[in-house]
Amino acid sequence: MDKTQLAAVIQQLLDTLRATDVKTGNAAGNLLNLVLALQFDGSGFDFSALHLRQAFLQGMTLNNVNFRDADLTHAVFTNRFGLINSVAINPTQTLIAAGTGTGEIRIWHYANRQLAVSIPGQQKPVWAVLFSPDGQLLASSDDQTVQLWQIEVSGEQVMLNNRRTLVGHTSDVHALAFDPTGKTMASAGYDQSICVWDLESGTLLQRFTGHSGYIYSIAFHPDGGILASGSDDQTVRLWDLQCQTCRILRGHTGRVYGVAFEPEGKLLATCSTDHTVRLWDVAGGELCQTLHGHADVVRTVAFHPSGELIASGGYDETIRIWSIQKSAAAGVCGEINQILRGHTAWLRSVVFAPDGNTLLSGSIDYTVRIWGLQGENGQAHHILQGHTTLIRAVTVSPDGTTLVSGSSDHALSIWDLCQPGAVQVSQTLVGHTRLIRTVAFHPGGELIASGGFDKSIRLWVKNGGAWQLQRTLTGHTDLVRVVTFSPDGTILVSAGSDQTIRVWEVTTGRHLYTLDEQSGTVWSVAFHPDGATLASGSADHTIRLWDLRNYAEPPRVYASWQAHEHEIKAVAFSPDGQMLASGSDDKTIRLWAFNQPGQAYGLRQIFSGHTGFIWSIAFSPNGQMLASGSSDQTVRLWDLRESADGQRHQRLEGHTAWVWMVAFSPDGQTVVSSSDDETIRLWDLRRAAVGQPTILRIPGPYAGMQIGGVTGISDAQKAALRVLGAVEE
Repeated sequence: MDKTQLAAVIQQLLDTLRATDVKTGNAAGNLLNLVLALQFDGSGFDFSALHLRQAFLQGMTLNNVNFRDADLTHAVFTNRFGLINSVAINPTQTLIAAGTGTGEIRIWHYANRQLAVSIPGQQKPVWAVLFSPDGQLLASSDDQTVQLWQIEVSGEQVMLNNRRTLVGHTSDVHALAFDPTGKTMASAGYDQSICVWDLESGTLLQRFTGHSGYIYSIAFHPDGGILASGSDDQTVRLWDLQCQTCRILRGHTGRVYGVAFEPEGKLLATCSTDHTVRLWDVAGGELCQTLHGHADVVRTVAFHPSGELIASGGYDETIRIWSIQKSAAAGVCGEINQILRGHTAWLRSVVFAPDGNTLLSGSIDYTVRIWGLQGENGQAHHILQGHTTLIRAVTVSPDGTTLVSGSSDHALSIWDLCQPGAVQVSQTLVGHTRLIRTVAFHPGGELIASGGFDKSIRLWVKNGGAWQLQRTLTGHTDLVRVVTFSPDGTILVSAGSDQTIRVWEVTTGRHLYTLDEQSGTVWSVAFHPDGATLASGSADHTIRLWDLRNYAEPPRVYASWQAHEHEIKAVAFSPDGQMLASGSDDKTIRLWAFNQPGQAYGLRQIFSGHTGFIWSIAFSPNGQMLASGSSDQTVRLWDLRESADGQRHQRLEGHTAWVWMVAFSPDGQTVVSSSDDETIRLWDLRRAAVGQPTILRIPGPYAGMQIGGVTGISDAQKAALRVLGAVEE
């Protein structure tokens, strides 16, 4: 019996259950599980008016399935949320809150893990969420403001009412802290200042400045008199709120991401990009101990309510539980107690439950995980799984007929630009296991390269009208940020967060060279049109030019210079090879005169206008225009013929989240952009109304699912299903 025949038999059984009024029990649920296990296309299956209690539908694709009037009590669905920036639990341990990269605040009931309420944002990341000490308020950071939400609970119903907006910062707010009384709170972020607020009136009481870099974390001392902060400038500062004085703790050799006081207030724990957790004596400011064990950046740290444990998490995808012992003779001693594994991407947040029996963690793998600390064998006993299609990569084929995008759902989408009517996905390529960050077409159009957070590069070849996986290239030890083919198509270059550039032979997949002279993430690489030079831009603010004229010898750097004041996120050569453009976190684009190896280069122009990081730049095929995409949610077109002062440009608005990638069509008539707002936009430069683009969206996992009349799920759950494509017609 083939799958088509089996599908027909399953549908007959479902029809029989409905006709004989046998709608309860486990029969329908077992048939649903069989459909999911066999990975059937769900289109056409009719589960209407059947008993499907406790169905586990999380992570499943169920397009066009009919659940009309079904009983879905205690069913588990995929949630529509993105990467998790922050998690919190209220003092009575009844609610879990999370702030997401897609701008939502989500609250679940702790007891049954069911979604209670979701507050949509403006597609700007919610960097922090925090419950007040009495549990009556939830604070969240949104862009440059702090939002205060009044929490009202009536049975299973939870409502958030916006009580007040605190305005005073001039850049993103990344850190929040309530004082122990709940009467004041502090906020801090990218403007390098700390604001202390009176919550009753919303008045700004104090502003502390002194850090010379972004502030990522703040915490009040248990007695409320001291505020700790950790910064990009590699220092920890202890601010005395009454005396208005500041002590500086030095020792970390990287940015300080997390600070946390022990419940007694005698110790402070900090974590950093230097891969360590450090314990400090608060009274004297001395370093007590450095805890080694993490293999990468440590992003978050928290004390257990007892003060006897510390949890830390970071880019090595693990949570480490440390036992802390104090004695008069030995002082402070910390040692590893347990390692929790399960997350598949960087951790952003960890917090202990008030009773100390569970730990919550949030990650950019779109999960909140709840870990039992009592005999759970290091396994998360519950996972809240999100889904989103943040589109981080997009490019157009050399002949202009095909567009390929890579997104956070781990898939490549192939779009046919020549089909009549609306542009739709013609094929989905599955193989990556994590977010796809970069895609590139081979100059001949017969290969696609993709890379991302799973540290692999995949080559896809077109065979008989369909794309299929040709081979997987491994070797990078961290996420792959960029892939590009040489102009002659013989070489593939990749680079990423492991601070290396790797050179591969396309025909065989053989690894040729690893270039490791960078001292930071390599964000972008670009070939000169003649293929003899490779430019790289990295987190060390440096552009490097590599000599690739002879693949038989390892490429060498023949020129390097500090090109920007901050990280360089994008580099691109003009089609005639006479200019090199670079884009940076310093919000500028710079044009450099380019000459052959051994000759001078120089700065020609600086383009200003973006108000956020510049993630991508691209020259038009005729070299007369430059496109850029930014975290300020705009695409900008710079006219290189007329902008003598570097300021003449056209601003394309419409995206509601960071724009990660821009590209021109081969004929130069269309600019393509991709964003965390889950859209691809095609901007037609021939139209008078360029600012009215064609918008492409990847179908959600529940597209066409019919949920009209279903019982057993809340209004919040129905709303979440609709966002993922379900309908109630």
